[in-house]
Amino acid sequence: MLFHDLRYALRQLRRAPGFSFTVVLTLALSVGAATAVFCVIDTVVLRPLPFVTPDQIVAIQATARAGYTQPASWPSYQDETRQLTTFSALAGYSSFKKITIEAPASGPTAIDCVRSTDNFFQVFGVQPLLGRTYLPGEQLDGRNEIVVLSYDAWQFYFNADRKIIGKPVTLDGRSFTVIGVMPAGFRFPLSEHNEVYIPRLLDESWMQRRGAHWLQTVGRIKDGATVQQAQADLTHVFNDIGRSYPDTDGGRIVKPVLLADSITAKTKGPLWTLLAAVLALLAIGCVNVAGLLLARGVRREHEMAMRVAIGAGRKRLLAQLLTEGVMLAVLGAIGGALLAQGLIIAMRTFLVHALDRGADIRMNWMVLLAAVLAAVAVSLAASLFPAVRLSGIDPNRALKSGDSAGTQRSQARLRTGFVVTQIALTLVLLVVSGLLMRMMTRYAHTDLGFDPNHILSVKIRFLPFHS
Repeated sequence: MLFHDLRYALRQLRRAPGFSFTVVLTLALSVGAATAVFCVIDTVVLRPLPFVTPDQIVAIQATARAGYTQPASWPSYQDETRQLTTFSALAGYSSFKKITIEAPASGPTAIDCVRSTDNFFQVFGVQPLLGRTYLPGEQLDGRNEIVVLSYDAWQFYFNADRKIIGKPVTLDGRSFTVIGVMPAGFRFPLSEHNEVYIPRLLDESWMQRRGAHWLQTVGRIKDGATVQQAQADLTHVFNDIGRSYPDTDGGRIVKPVLLADSITAKTKGPLWTLLAAVLALLAIGCVNVAGLLLARGVRREHEMAMRVAIGAGRKRLLAQLLTEGVMLAVLGAIGGALLAQGLIIAMRTFLVHALDRGADIRMNWMVLLAAVLAAVAVSLAASLFPAVRLSGIDPNRALKSGDSAGTQRSQARLRTGFVVTQIALTLVLLVVSGLLMRMMTRYAHTDLGFDPNHILSVKIRFLPFHS
């Protein structure tokens, strides 16, 4: 029976190609857009950071007396680590200087490099895929010419060589020994890609200067301590350092921010607004599909009446109409999955630099499954009403109705309800789209206090020359 129902459903869809194409396209657009956007939100906002207990990791945000961002100097970082009591690890790092790597797969290439203290990986608690991370004391000269590869760098520059541990690699003309490879998904800072990690900081002359504020810090709060306690601890320590060195550290204000919050602070609002827009789009698509199936059911009253008249039972008609609905839903879901995958690939190319976790955006199959189930449920529900109504139709009344089929008051109320719902959801979509457009316009036309046309900016980082 199922095989015959499927064959008959295919014939019905071929007989109405315009209707079939419209329903499948509507479902594909709705499912595809909703899945793609929710995958972005799941990766950037909802998914936990790929670290051990990320709710204990905080970024230390410090501002100078004048109000601008001011990270730590090496001497002030050492003072902080000695005096802080609420942190199990406070790591210093810098990622503003690229490094040249000579790898077999690419030749000399400038890549991102994270220079850090030897407790850097202790903050995140992630075990390496291969080898090990830093040991205490390996930031000291004579022991710090070692390197840990990110998973992406290992794949891209070393062809995923599992025997890489212990081999030398040339960085900025120096020989470093590979001691570890981090697992896929581990990156810090999250905006960096294909990076390598070394415990070698800057030259000694640069590190001795208390007024050279270049060292960013990230810390892990001790078990049982709260962010509020860490805030009080940091404020007390910074005030003590400021009193001791007023010229370089006086008046600094510090704030520990959960790492997840610091990443999503600027993007959470626009992304949730975008999600509201695509959910409205999904709802509109579902209502459109329901309306199309209802209209088709009205047009098929004579067909169903004839089948009842020649002996078709109610179960057979229900099974046939539901089979057609499921087939449309499956075709729409397949189209939605293909569209979602294409949208995710396209979005990732520009979100990889626009969002801190843009490179991690992938197809979330659970999200796709939820969207597909929603499409199937809507199609079944939309098919069920005309199926129940048509399966119980009086063949004599239907065959005599002629062109008046579908003009009953109950059907008119239902059609009116669909139209009202579509208009309401469309208004919601228009409002949300207007908010997004207004936000983009505000960003593009922000008053800077001067005319930015024909003005260029150049960023130059001065570092001590080392021969």
